[in-house]
Amino acid sequence: MFWSVLVVIIVIAVLTGFAAGAIGHTWRLARVAMTLVRYDVLLPSEYYDRYPTSLQATHTILSIFAKRRRGRTVGGGSTIVYFSCQDCGIEAARIEPAGGKLHMPKTSIGQYGAIALGVDTEGNVFGLHNPPSN
Repeated sequence: MFWSVLVVIIVIAVLTGFAAGAIGHTWRLARVAMTLVRYDVLLPSEYYDRYPTSLQATHTILSIFAKRRRGRTVGGGSTIVYFSCQDCGIEAARIEPAGGKLHMPKTSIGQYGAIALGVDTEGNVFGLHNPPSN
């Protein structure tokens, strides 16, 4: 009796672990697919007709649940590239005449010099850095 109960408990534990793993893996795949749909990467709209109907149907179902992110501004929360210059205040003054926007004027960062942030015509944020003056 003891061994049969032990075997049943082990079988239930194995099946539960398998089910949890399979469900977790499926959930991760669904999240990745919804992210790809959200950014129009999984099935770009300009090539929609070239794909099989089953993939089009899957894309349509996923797009119902995925919030579209088209037109999202680039640069928010992403990596900022800094360009080294002699005086970032002088270089920052050139941003707006060139069609960009000055996001943050020249700001001291203590012993590390100064920085300024700009936004280019495509919406990408970039930085200017000058070393400390001696």
